[in-house]
Amino acid sequence: MPRPQVDKLVLCLNEAIANVIDHGELPDPPPAILLRLDIGAEATFNEASVTISDAGREFDPLSTKDRAHPTTLEEASARGMGIEMIRRCSDVLHYRREGGRNHLTFGTRWPNSTSATPR
Repeated sequence: MPRPQVDKLVLCLNEAIANVIDHGELPDPPPAILLRLDIGAEATFNEASVTISDAGREFDPLSTKDRAHPTTLEEASARGMGIEMIRRCSDVLHYRREGGRNHLTFGTRWPNSTSATPR
C-alpha cells in the first residue's frame, strides 16, 4: 500500500477513535472498540478500508453537515473538523447501526499497477 494511503487511514483512524472516546458516551466499563482492516484489489484499483465498531450512543457521522469554513483567525478552531477531515480523506465511507453498535467504515483507493498498459 502506498505511503499516502497508509497516512490517510491512520489519520482517519485516530480521529474516529478520538470521537468515540470523547463523544460516544460509552458505559463504564466501556465495551471493546473493534477494528477490522480489509484490503482488496479490483481490475483497475486497490482498496484498503477500516471498520470501527463501538457500543457508544447512536451517531451517524455521514448525516452531519459540514461546518462553515472560518473567514477569520478568530473564527478558526482546531476542534470540530474531524468528521469533515474523515470525509475528505476517504474514497470509501459507510455507516450503519447494527446489534446496538455503530459501524463506521472508511477507506482509500489507489491504482492497480497490474492493470496499467505497457508502453
